[in-house]
Amino acid sequence: MTSIEQFMDQYFLDRTKVKQAEIELQLPHRQRYFASGCRWDSRQGVLESSRAERIVSVSQTDTETLVTTNGLHNNTTFPLRYHLRPTAESWLIHDVEFQCPGCHGTGTGVHGGDCQICGGKGWKGL
Repeated sequence: MTSIEQFMDQYFLDRTKVKQAEIELQLPHRQRYFASGCRWDSRQGVLESSRAERIVSVSQTDTETLVTTNGLHNNTTFPLRYHLRPTAESWLIHDVEFQCPGCHGTGTGVHGGDCQICGGKGWKGL
């Protein structure tokens, strides 16, 4: 069976290739409608962010494996948590969450109690 690390490394690599292809496909459209210095919809930093993501930790629950990474967006690191389940020879991602921006993963609100953004979980799904 493919290890979690091998699966995630291949996922990061393949995702970056897809993003590169999207940028190349979009180029004629950008050249026609946008000045070269316009950042709107430029996808600037997308490839660098995709290449930079790395595994921070791997943990198990009763039903799945959780992989926490150091996601990167606009030069800011933000943890992501992937929920994986095994298949016959590999893995499938079933959910992806980002660390709550309100409590930074603690689950605690600014005045104590549960964080109002994530409900005390420390993570938010899409």
